[in-house]
Amino acid sequence: MSGVLPKKFRYDINGLRAWAVVAVILFHFGVPGFAGGFAGVDIFFVISGLLMTQIIVTGLESNSFSFGRFMFARAKRIFPTLAALCLVLLVFGWFWLPTLDYQKLGTHIVGAALFISNHKFYSEAGYFDAASYEKWLLHSWSLSVEWQFYLLLPLVLMLAWRWRGKQAVLFSLLAIAFVSFVLSVYAVETNPSAAFYLLPFRAWEMVSGGLVWWVMRHQRLSQTASKVIELCGFGLILTAIFGFNGATPWPGGYALVPVLGAILVLAANRQVSPLTANPLLARVGLISYSLYLWHWPIVVFLAYAGEQSNPIWIVAGILLTLILGELSYRFIEMRCSNWLGQFSLKKAAWVLFGMLLFVELSAVATRHMDIEGRLPQVVEQASQESFDRHPRLEECLLSSERNVTDPSCIHGNGEVQAVVVGDSHANAVISSVALAAADKGSVVEMTYNGCSTVIGAKSRVHASQCEQFNQHVLDTLSTPSEIPVILISRLTGSVFGYNEPHAFHNTPVIYFGENTEQTRDDVYQDFVIKQTETVCQLSQYRPVYLVRPFPEMDVDVPKVRARHLMFAKSERDIFITEQAYMRRHAPIWQAQDQAAVACGAKVLNPLPYLCSNGQCMGTKDGHSLYYDSNHISEYGNKLLTPMFKPLFQ
Repeated sequence: MSGVLPKKFRYDINGLRAWAVVAVILFHFGVPGFAGGFAGVDIFFVISGLLMTQIIVTGLESNSFSFGRFMFARAKRIFPTLAALCLVLLVFGWFWLPTLDYQKLGTHIVGAALFISNHKFYSEAGYFDAASYEKWLLHSWSLSVEWQFYLLLPLVLMLAWRWRGKQAVLFSLLAIAFVSFVLSVYAVETNPSAAFYLLPFRAWEMVSGGLVWWVMRHQRLSQTASKVIELCGFGLILTAIFGFNGATPWPGGYALVPVLGAILVLAANRQVSPLTANPLLARVGLISYSLYLWHWPIVVFLAYAGEQSNPIWIVAGILLTLILGELSYRFIEMRCSNWLGQFSLKKAAWVLFGMLLFVELSAVATRHMDIEGRLPQVVEQASQESFDRHPRLEECLLSSERNVTDPSCIHGNGEVQAVVVGDSHANAVISSVALAAADKGSVVEMTYNGCSTVIGAKSRVHASQCEQFNQHVLDTLSTPSEIPVILISRLTGSVFGYNEPHAFHNTPVIYFGENTEQTRDDVYQDFVIKQTETVCQLSQYRPVYLVRPFPEMDVDVPKVRARHLMFAKSERDIFITEQAYMRRHAPIWQAQDQAAVACGAKVLNPLPYLCSNGQCMGTKDGHSLYYDSNHISEYGNKLLTPMFKPLFQ
């Protein structure tokens, strides 16, 4: 271990940092067994809260606290390494990222360097947000939350101290913890993105660290009690790391598990524990900040290269993280901190401001940069096809933030000729239906994100109103009419799980009854019955058409195509075989056939329009037919217009 340790260096805190950062890194690299490794961030929050409260309160007690010195101490350690990472990413992106991705990187750097990226990522959160594994600075959200905490906590405690001293400080800490926790529990149900990214819903985790310091500052546990409490704490931490996953509502009440675990470990205050003070953990703890900063861009690079599931690349990525973390700690984090510490507070502040200004100007320039010839034009065009989706998508495709009774979208002019009902797959092809009906009139769209049109289907997607939406659809359409209903949904994904990396990979999105843990077979058995019930109810009032599931590619088509053009300098045919298609979708075909026969509905098959010679294509004539791995693009959906045309003749 290099460097001189502080006089009151706490090995338990340093070791706990190591546990936290290792959990986060292994989770992000997708190492099996660490599905709850994201809880490491919550542990970091508890540690930060303890240290910041200790610094502020002891400073107030000795009448030596300075807000300026406090913030400078944080900035000189945190910002230079973050600035270095941002500049490295800008250089890397210049040579390898398409313009849209490069501009997005610039936008994210602006937010990260100003420590407001958590608000930026919150504003982007949603179903059609860019994939998390393509945001090079996504992990900076937690730095932003901590920085905002650093700004506000001393101000609050200084005011409380002036009001009524220690009692007011303690009251403030307790009030913040209580209110923030209640808000977190509430928001995780009503606005999970806000609960995850924003300080008001995270502050309780940090303040809880401050409270454990307050309670234990004059207490010393017996050796036996310390060991027991420490073991209980690590038991809770390991429960979170190994027991939780991406589907766990977070933070909310579940975050109490790792937070309480961290509190117990810190309360135990064991300085010679093999769980925190061994040489390996001690070193990892020291370089934990640098490890955290550099690991995520490596994770994103693996995803960008299509190697995120390759064990060899994963091991190499983890090793590179360790190397970069060590180098960054030695040559950036520590040297810059020591160098800045030699200056007066005013001069050092100007140096940091100069760093910030340079990073911000570089990032802003990147946001508005569109230099022709930076990358091959064919790469840029291929990348742009990720946005080849319906221009009214956000307006027309309902989600948990919308009311299920919001007015339906109408496409085209004239009298309504058809009603398209379903999920995002229906929204993806609505323009092809509207084009087929253009000579006759308009088409109504009734779609809800991730919601297959099946009576009684309940969604495992948090806060989804799928069941209510389907009931609204049935109530609305249960009136006699000759206007046909076209049902288009990602039924296979709903029943058996998605085939792309996802929280519901190979896991049913829907369930029936009260058992949220239904197996795939149980879900399918109920689905067969309920789909027939749904189709028959609609068929009593109007013609019903069932559209077979669309082929799903194994990869994000535009991105893989663009990257192949960038690296291999050639086109890549992206497709799945019809045999692979039938292996995945045959059970849904059988259920649709059964419903069609029982209810007098008709079936529309997209395969003749999307597949040929035994292959279902993801690309055609130098264009992507999908805007991701499974949603047909605006270019691709025009191939389906001839399938819908006979409905309007």
